[in-house]
Formats: sequence, C-alpha cells, structure tokens
Amino acid sequence: MRPGVLPLLAANVVRLLLAVAAVAVETTMVVAGSRPDAELEGLLLPLGLAAAVVTLPYLAVTVVAIVGLARAGGAGVRPTTALAVVDVVVGAVLVGVLVRAMVIGDAWAKSPLWFGLVPLVLGALTLALARRAIPTPVAP
Repeated sequence: MRPGVLPLLAANVVRLLLAVAAVAVETTMVVAGSRPDAELEGLLLPLGLAAAVVTLPYLAVTVVAIVGLARAGGAGVRPTTALAVVDVVVGAVLVGVLVRAMVIGDAWAKSPLWFGLVPLVLGALTLALARRAIPTPVAP
C-alpha cells in the first residue's frame, strides 16, 4: 500500500458509514410514507425517494473508492477526491442555510451547526490527504 493511502481509506470508511445510515433513514421514510394509514404520505415518500436518488450513487462511488484504495492503492484517489469535493460543497451549503436561518430566527434553526460542519471538515481533510497520496512525477 502506498504511503498516504491509509488515512484516505479511513476517511472513506467514515463516508461509507454515514451513507449507510442515510440509506437506512431514507428507507424508513419511504416505507413509512407508503403505508396507507400514513399521515405524512405526501411528504415522507417523495422526500425519501429524492434523498435516495442522491445517496445511492454517493454510496456506490464510496465503495468504488474503498475497493480501489484497498487493492491498487492509487486507483481510489480520484473517486475519493471527487467525494471530498461533494462533501465540501454540501457542507458549505448546509452551514450557509443553517447560519442564515439562525440570523432570521427560524425555530427549526435551533438544530446544531455540526450537521453542516461534519461533511465540510471531512471533505477538507480528505482533500488535504489526497494531495499527499497522489504521486508527484519525477523529472528525468
């Protein structure tokens, strides 16, 4: 295994755990929203399906990155970098929305800011680690 790959593998395992937890929540939303006696069927089912459409490709790319890093060492660096960019963008948007809602004073904004900070920090750390794991070409 190339140097610098193990921290990337650990970051991808964290990503995998978060994605599996998200899929579990989305499955619960879809199942609860599809019941005939559900009170929020008009809300839970479409939101669960929309979130699953985003989460399942993210989960698949995470698995590809983990397999690439575990087998070849360098083959999973590009998918890991792509996931890190997605994490940074999603985290920045979530932090911006939560801060804006706190400024306005919405009641739902009392939720912790770490919902946006987790993907933001995970993505930034992964980008820094991926930069070290990419081999630099040696001049002849």
